[in-house]
Amino acid sequence: MNTQTEIKIELVKHSDKYTNKLKYKSWGNGYLEIPEEHFAYNYLICCTDRYGYNKDICNEKITHSKLTRNGIEIGFDTLHLYNNETHDKKWVLSKCNEIKNFLNSKELIKEIQDYLLSYNNELKQILN
Repeated sequence: MNTQTEIKIELVKHSDKYTNKLKYKSWGNGYLEIPEEHFAYNYLICCTDRYGYNKDICNEKITHSKLTRNGIEIGFDTLHLYNNETHDKKWVLSKCNEIKNFLNSKELIKEIQDYLLSYNNELKQILN
């Protein structure tokens, strides 16, 4: 894959505030930076509203999104009631790789095509 379109992964361990005081047993957060040159960049931007990214990816709630100098960063955290000690660093990395693979997949290309077709149909109805 072209290095300009390569999705970068970052893992961030929870601070002691969460693991000690609040007794969360999960490990941390996973972030992915999708560069502007990536085919999914504009679609991801379309799925962002004033509250952030508004879709789940690979059955994971995306709880973080922001524009960066190079693209868009999305991420998830493991500070939910359903997260536990099984959501360790290995799990977070695995989930990041699963999301990364999806963002590079033909399945996402089909999702984008369907979105564009639907949007195009809406525009046609407005013009008629």
